[in-house]
Amino acid sequence: MEKSQHPAHGKKDRLTCKAEFDRVFAAPRKRVTRELVILTLASPAGVESEGRIGLVVSRKVGNAVHRNRGKRRLREIFRKIPTENKAGQDIVFIARPCLRTTSFQHLEGVVTSALASLAMHRPQPS
Repeated sequence: MEKSQHPAHGKKDRLTCKAEFDRVFAAPRKRVTRELVILTLASPAGVESEGRIGLVVSRKVGNAVHRNRGKRRLREIFRKIPTENKAGQDIVFIARPCLRTTSFQHLEGVVTSALASLAMHRPQPS
């Protein structure tokens, strides 16, 4: 598949450096679930994207196979999220250990409902 078909797979659609993660960690809106901690913050001025994703998956989740599988699943879920729920947002997913045993469908529902809830509480631009 072409890279243009996967919005969350380009570097411009990912948080790539420590400073970008630190900015989100400093003042996020947050939802905590059994599987994930989801942090969101409006993208900085001048950054045009349909939403950027950052992933934090520690060794507590499991070995490299489990961590990489979790990241692939989260990227796919992020790609499928409607643009209005993620547009202009930097979203960081922090995986918790039970991510490894959670089904894809359940995880997709958790992420979708958490982001919809966060989108409802998003301040409207004036």
